[in-house]
Amino acid sequence: MNRETRQWARDFMEEQGWLDWSSLKIGLDFGFISYQDVVDFAVDELRCTHKDVEELVVELASMSKSEHHAISTILETLAEHDVDQRAHNQWRLAIIKAIMESEASEKKVLDRVSQVYADFGYPEDMDEIIPYMPSEQAPLEALQALIVELSEHLDRQLSVDDERDDGCQS
Repeated sequence: MNRETRQWARDFMEEQGWLDWSSLKIGLDFGFISYQDVVDFAVDELRCTHKDVEELVVELASMSKSEHHAISTILETLAEHDVDQRAHNQWRLAIIKAIMESEASEKKVLDRVSQVYADFGYPEDMDEIIPYMPSEQAPLEALQALIVELSEHLDRQLSVDDERDDGCQS
């Protein structure tokens, strides 16, 4: 995946308020974000004055982006109880939307989406998008339907989470 697509997806995640320790871990594991993005997020968390901040966040915010192992270890701890399917779906939607926003041809879009399909472990809801899988819809139509479906599903999940969230969004 090219740098422009990764940046568009990361920006989309931030605009949606979807960046948290879980999504950062997944993003870093998949190569969608950089170590600097993780450090920057920790710095932003420190700026959030009405929220208690874990000591690990303070340590993370003071690190250099070159301290890969230490950043990964702290991120693993912060995201330990938080990694869930929702964060995977958020990244999947962000990456797919970024691919759709590109000026690529239909074939190139479908090739890139096929890579997302593989990267995310062949989710069943993407089967109809993949040209070599049996489908009753054209792949791009199925892709548009998946975007709507994922968006609606995430909106429902997030509305429940918003009722419980008292933290600050960066």
